[in-house]
Amino acid sequence: METLPQRKKLNIFDRYSVLTSMASNPTNLTAIYANIQGFVTTITAACVGGHHAISLCYQAIRKGRAEVMYAGGHEFPLLKPLIMMYSDPASSVMSSEEKNPKSAIKPYDRNRDGFILGEGAAVLCLERMDHALARGAKIYAEVLGTYSYNEADHAMRMDLTGKKAAIGLNRLLRISGLKLEDIDYFCGHGTATINNDMAESRALNILYNGLARSKWAPLGSIKPIFGHTFGAAGIINVAATALMLKKQILCPTINLKEVDPECDHDHITEGARKARLRNAISMAFAIGSQSSFVSLAAPPDLL
Repeated sequence: METLPQRKKLNIFDRYSVLTSMASNPTNLTAIYANIQGFVTTITAACVGGHHAISLCYQAIRKGRAEVMYAGGHEFPLLKPLIMMYSDPASSVMSSEEKNPKSAIKPYDRNRDGFILGEGAAVLCLERMDHALARGAKIYAEVLGTYSYNEADHAMRMDLTGKKAAIGLNRLLRISGLKLEDIDYFCGHGTATINNDMAESRALNILYNGLARSKWAPLGSIKPIFGHTFGAAGIINVAATALMLKKQILCPTINLKEVDPECDHDHITEGARKARLRNAISMAFAIGSQSSFVSLAAPPDLL
């Protein structure tokens, strides 16, 4: 027969398990803490989730449903079951250099062999341009457009030909009112896996369609700095790209020493590079054949 202390202990467990078992609770509890009474929702879409959050905010502001919205992404993948799953040699995605994390991730490198796990979060404040200017906000970048879709190709990876990603990038350019020559930087997904980096590179090859390499915008990855943060990866990409646009400096792809011929682009390997940056694109790809892109412009005072 159950005793009263046992019943109390069970009730306490049940009460808090409700909070810990729902993916939406970090968002809900943040809204309660910050007294945010508008539209609040949670997206679970792996590596493209942050891009999706930005897209929802962007569309709501454009349609006049809000003046200010917050888009966030977070991830804590450093759990034993996940580490064991990704460390399995059959997965072919974790770097064999996990004991030396600072140099383990080598996007677009001939000797790349995968990523290591990272954890983190980022929250972006999105608002109408006139609203931001009126309150004297520090503007890092302007969102020009978003485009997300499912390639319907493979459950575990993107289309390896790059054709479907190239179609998505072209659609983003049209949505954003941009031409290819207007893009000054691509912040790639750049996981340092064989398939991801190769497919990204093939997509850009198709996009530029035989144009001289001198006409290509630089391609970079920030994954070696943060690790692969999964659900936070897309929004961290956008945050980093916005900072680059604001500061007019390109972040280097650290650990890239020997460029894979399949990934032959303008890579920032010499350290931080000063550049005239007008527009940039953040790219994200996720398990389930998900692809997502966000286009950004430098703040108006720099254009």
